[in-house]
Amino acid sequence: GIITPNLEEFVQIVKMSLGQEVDPQELRQSTANIIDLAKMIIKKYGLKMCIITMDKDGAIFVTSDWIAIANLKSDKKAIDPTGAGDTGNAGIIYVAKNLKRKKPIEIFQKPTREQMEEIARAFVTAGFLTATKVGLLDSASELEEWKDKAEVKVIDLRH
Repeated sequence: GIITPNLEEFVQIVKMSLGQEVDPQELRQSTANIIDLAKMIIKKYGLKMCIITMDKDGAIFVTSDWIAIANLKSDKKAIDPTGAGDTGNAGIIYVAKNLKRKKPIEIFQKPTREQMEEIARAFVTAGFLTATKVGLLDSASELEEWKDKAEVKVIDLRH
């Protein structure tokens, strides 16, 4: 499974699942703590991926093998974040279909470094485009046009 909580939802998941109280504002300042907590959640529930969204600060993607930290910075201002996370998920499905897998779901089983980067890039781009206008993402071509502007750092945990 995959979960995509925003930071406030993630704090509640941590509290309910791990019994730890964490302050969302303090957590926002500590990528390392977010990653450590996400790894514990992944292990406890046997998840494939945890994506923590942090509005203007992008998102953190954690699997047992990879971490990706992604953001898309622009002069465009957020107008309405409604549906941004859902559109981010749709962006992942779109890119998974185009990564030459027999079944798009296979990308989440054991993603490669390149696939992790593409997942992160598509998610934050789709979410960004939705948040910076009224309504949802218009088309896949809009995603393609913007996704190379996303900054993504991928860290290999296998070593």
